[in-house]
Amino acid sequence: EHPQKSTEVLKLFKDAPSDVERILIEQHEMPDGSGIPKKLLASQLGQLSCVFILSNILARHILREGTSFDFKYFMSYLEERGYSCGNFKEVFVVIRSLSIT
Repeated sequence: EHPQKSTEVLKLFKDAPSDVERILIEQHEMPDGSGIPKKLLASQLGQLSCVFILSNILARHILREGTSFDFKYFMSYLEERGYSCGNFKEVFVVIRSLSIT
């Protein structure tokens, strides 16, 4: 329920951009529609939501793996899970271009 609760808290901020609410609601969606809360497909998600989702996944992987972070494995991980299609595609291409080692 925290995506919905987050949007309630967001309403307390007068100057929050409207895109932030969508990002909060879509933060746990998956490219194949198996996420929560709306079960949206990659093509239905907002592009800023996709940036947030992939940035979060990248940060988690880097923090978890530390010095043994394997960029090629990470990119395969994203691709296998559908994070290279729909509205994730542009963000995926940008991450791939980073070639983090």
